Amino acid sequence: MPWTGSRLFVARWSSSGLGGRHRVGQHYGISQPHWSQDGRLFYCHDETGYQQLYYVDFEDDNMDSPKPQLLRINGLEERELAGAEFLLSSNTYFHLDGNYMVVTYTEAGQSQLSVVDRFHGTYVDLNVALNDIAYDALQRINSREFLAIGAASNSATALYHICLPEVLGALEEGLRVSCRTARIAESFDTSGIPEGMLSTPVPFTFPRSTASQSPLSVGHAFVMRPTNADYTAPAADLPPCIVMAHGGPTKHFRPSINLEGQYFTSRGYMVVLLNHAGSTGYGKAYRDAMDGGWGVVDVQDAVDLAQALVREGMIDPRRVGITGPSAGGYLTLQAICTRSEVWAGAVSIFGISDMSGFAATTHHFESSYDYLLVQGRDSLERPTAQKDMQDEGDSGALRKLYESRSPITKARDNRVPVLLLQGTEDSVVTPEQATAYVRAANRVQGDSDRDRDDVELVMYEHEGHGFHLASTKMDSLERTEQWWRRTLA
Repeated sequence: MPWTGSRLFVARWSSSGLGGRHRVGQHYGISQPHWSQDGRLFYCHDETGYQQLYYVDFEDDNMDSPKPQLLRINGLEERELAGAEFLLSSNTYFHLDGNYMVVTYTEAGQSQLSVVDRFHGTYVDLNVALNDIAYDALQRINSREFLAIGAASNSATALYHICLPEVLGALEEGLRVSCRTARIAESFDTSGIPEGMLSTPVPFTFPRSTASQSPLSVGHAFVMRPTNADYTAPAADLPPCIVMAHGGPTKHFRPSINLEGQYFTSRGYMVVLLNHAGSTGYGKAYRDAMDGGWGVVDVQDAVDLAQALVREGMIDPRRVGITGPSAGGYLTLQAICTRSEVWAGAVSIFGISDMSGFAATTHHFESSYDYLLVQGRDSLERPTAQKDMQDEGDSGALRKLYESRSPITKARDNRVPVLLLQGTEDSVVTPEQATAYVRAANRVQGDSDRDRDDVELVMYEHEGHGFHLASTKMDSLERTEQWWRRTLA
């Protein structure tokens, strides 16, 4: 994937074509190369343990052997200045002028806009109330103005025009610079939501049973408590809980407004957004902690989270559900098939059920992604690694491992009710993944002709990897609510 294997090259362009190509440094996993106004080449990399900025000064370095240098920004050493790139055009930083840069950094899963003085290595945060800024959402207008797309805990994703002061002065950590902000367009107007109906996501950490040493000894999540100004639960009642797992799996939840979560918190459920090991936003060690452990490490983190919430007296242990899309759907199926005692219900949204089948049929961009996550990055150094990868997990050497990570091998014995939602045109997680799980779950000894009533599959025509039609979104949400009423309420 780009964050593990991409390399950076420079070359000369002339009327005769491209020539003199040379690699920049020895880094793998480079992202976002950009030229500054003064001719320096910048990019992001995580060699320090966090995504940081590096640069090459071609006035000092020979073009034939460019030597990258770390741009040290005091106070941002343990912040993520970039993320895992699933798409081109990421742009978490840009140059205002020859001295100042605008940078989006992530700390503990939350975004923050800042201005960096790259010659003095200092920064200040901007007084902009956004905690979720997309990786491709910054655009320079001039040396004082720029555009940003972001969201907050009480406002949906919107396009903002931001204007900085004429004089920034000395930048010092801990200061916040006031700037003029104008909302140009928004995806959803939250002003119509009645007061007392929005649940604010709050950071929550929990002990991880698979790691005892910091920074991997704790897992991360955001808790959204039941919130409805018109209703109050009896004091002795603990709420049912829905654990949501993100896709990727190399992504993370942020604490911005989550409308699906709000739908359920306003109906009395606690919603918890899990950022398991393997998530971005918490540094390289946390992101890499799931390499080789996909379907094990993330599942255990989900269990550890649920158990921590029970210990804290926050949820009813008898009414805990789990859901998620894509890799989150895989986590959902694997969790109920391996730790069924924890969960009362589940909703898998185009989730993986057969790891070997996924490896053989997914799109080219992620064609080796599963190998790294299931087998581990170090295994690529084996002499047979390339052959094993070409066999896509179906070789004798990998078959048992892939079977152990495939929910379909355990679906028959699982008794946690599960709803599967799937698009018929999905080329990333194909429809066969959902139908295969249902077939496996219905193979009940002595009663193979009767379909189980605790396993339900809904196929949506003309939908791919992510639901886009309004009718599909409404139907899937209503079906999900009915499922949670049946299994949790």
